Amino acid sequence: MLKVRQVTPMLLTEDMEASVRFYEGLGFETGFRDPEQDYAYLSCEGGALRLLRAGPNMDLESENAQHIVYFDVEDVDRLFALLKPFLDTLSPARVRAPFDQDYGQREFHVIEGPHLLMFGQSITG
Repeated sequence: MLKVRQVTPMLLTEDMEASVRFYEGLGFETGFRDPEQDYAYLSCEGGALRLLRAGPNMDLESENAQHIVYFDVEDVDRLFALLKPFLDTLSPARVRAPFDQDYGQREFHVIEGPHLLMFGQSITG
């Protein structure tokens, strides 16, 4: 049912430039950067992380989340359809149906307590 390609932490930062420089210094390479969304995706052999600027550009769900985990999946719409019977048992405020992000991902979100779980796939080709 659930086929996850990769799980990446979504780290909040108040200084995107300093954070990107820090992780690049550790050997990560910046694969994608969106200054308008204050978002960056960095990877290294066998791992990855996502940086998101804390503050007004974040959506309400993210601002309330204490932890954000990103699940890269192969087919986000199919996964959402498979999980829909369970997701329908949750409060509608805890689920955001699939949508396209400006940074080239199609995602759906689920809130579990103080955690924001983001499931997504690349739509950039």
